[in-house]
Amino acid sequence: LTVPEDALSRRAHRDPDSLDMAEYDVWYCTAYVSSITSQIEEELPDVTAKPVWQVAASEGAIINKLQALLLVVTIAAMIASALGISSLMSSSIMERAQEIGLFKALGASNRLIFQQFIAESSLVGLISGILGFLAGIVLAQFISYTLFGSAVGFSWITLPVVVLISILVAILGSILPCRLIAKLHPAEVLHGRA
Repeated sequence: LTVPEDALSRRAHRDPDSLDMAEYDVWYCTAYVSSITSQIEEELPDVTAKPVWQVAASEGAIINKLQALLLVVTIAAMIASALGISSLMSSSIMERAQEIGLFKALGASNRLIFQQFIAESSLVGLISGILGFLAGIVLAQFISYTLFGSAVGFSWITLPVVVLISILVAILGSILPCRLIAKLHPAEVLHGRA
């Protein structure tokens, strides 16, 4: 068993030479993690002893950096997805210009047509979210078995979160292209001029 670190052990850990003789004896003879590692290094000159909390802190720092990297990659993927949805919706609106013009000529408002396209993009987001979730589970299991020889646990609560995020990304990617709907004039579209 070790003694919890206190001001004396932290001072000794930073600079053992800063301790006077009495403080050094107390530190050296007490089962502080830092004094134990120092004694191991004295007895085994070719060995570098590191307290477990330092190793854990180093591993924690690496994990934090990996999490930050994954967050950046996720955000980049979401932006790319929104741009892809935007391109898809723009081409869909242009391809369906005559249909939109006919709806407008029959009295449909821009808002109603806008809602139809948002509903379509939401459906794309829903299906994409579910397929992405399932593909992610399969890929994570494959990587886990390949590298570690064991399965990765997952929580089903992530499914609605993933689906909701994919629907939001699809809607956000559709907003700008759907603004083209207001610019389409029924007479021009139906005569093939738009």
